[in-house]
Amino acid sequence: CLSPSQGTPGKVTVEVIGVVDQAGHSSNFVRIEASEDTFMFTPPMIIEAVSPTNGVVQGGTKLTVKLSRELLEEERNGVLLCRFGGRTEEVSAQVVSPTELACTTPPVGVVGFVSFEVSTNDGIDFHSSESALFEVRERHQVSSLWPSNGPVHGGSLIYVTGTQFHNSTSIKCMFGEEDSTD
Repeated sequence: CLSPSQGTPGKVTVEVIGVVDQAGHSSNFVRIEASEDTFMFTPPMIIEAVSPTNGVVQGGTKLTVKLSRELLEEERNGVLLCRFGGRTEEVSAQVVSPTELACTTPPVGVVGFVSFEVSTNDGIDFHSSESALFEVRERHQVSSLWPSNGPVHGGSLIYVTGTQFHNSTSIKCMFGEEDSTD
């Protein structure tokens, strides 16, 4: 069955009906089976923001997705998915708050801007917005550090050379498990 257009969000019961005679006259439809199953028509949803807005082609970037409305109970209890670039490979999403989801990017395979979409009904329908683009980049490659040592109290200026660095606030240096202060 294909759900019809519905003017307002809400739950409806689902029934199966069929033709009584072999002639197939539409005026002869009757209820075949009563059903207690319901279907929820949900209000439109737009992805307002994705953070961070970029990640590497190999995947593994943890994203937070801001939604235009709160998730309904039926949506929170269903299978939530994220999809990148309209590809068939989807990844699971987790509820962070009533208006936020989290997901981790899969390997995307292309460099550049790709669409980003979210499904709240097991991957049948996907929500997006024209502003919900995700930039896929090559992984940064470090070729050298200078100097290679410094005092334990920190503060040494380290020069890092390599490829695929972008002028972005999302790039930072990590020293073991510690963030760089600048």
